[in-house]
Amino acid sequence: ESLVVQCCTFALFLDVVSLIVLFLCYIHSRRVYIGLSGVGRRYQIREVEYLTCALLPACLITVLLRTVFVVIALVATIFSSIFPPYMIVMAVVH
Repeated sequence: ESLVVQCCTFALFLDVVSLIVLFLCYIHSRRVYIGLSGVGRRYQIREVEYLTCALLPACLITVLLRTVFVVIALVATIFSSIFPPYMIVMAVVH
């Protein structure tokens, strides 16, 4: 059961890292766009900015959902020795 929590925590860590990298890419593309003068390069950087802006909400939702599942896994692990499995499932659902 502890392995489940460790795996969920590791996946959450990877999601948070990807969210940070995505946010840094968005900030970097905005800074580069301001300093460019060529139309073609400005268009390419603007596309990167639009793509990262579109991916930020999806990545944020993934991190939030994974956080909920890590908490559920922790609760299930903590109470698994006290309560039967069906009671744990019903407590998490409600």
